[in-house]
Amino acid sequence: MQNKSIIFETIQTVEQAKNVFELMLSIAKKNKVSLKPTPVEPNSCCGRGCDGCVWSAFLQAAEHWRTGALLSLDAFVASNLLP
Repeated sequence: MQNKSIIFETIQTVEQAKNVFELMLSIAKKNKVSLKPTPVEPNSCCGRGCDGCVWSAFLQAAEHWRTGALLSLDAFVASNLLP
């Protein structure tokens, strides 16, 4: 089982992004919360370490998705705590 604290850490690797996606989607499904689709992994990397690599953009998109997913899950929890 994954350490749930990873959802609160800034995404820095593709592997971490995949783990965060899997865990947060699982939590959302369990609680019937809709999340936006996860960012699509790039398939156009040339492998030359370009400045502005497609993988850098993917990690930025993954971090943006993580933040939005946390807000959606937080709103769900808050709405279920109110009478």
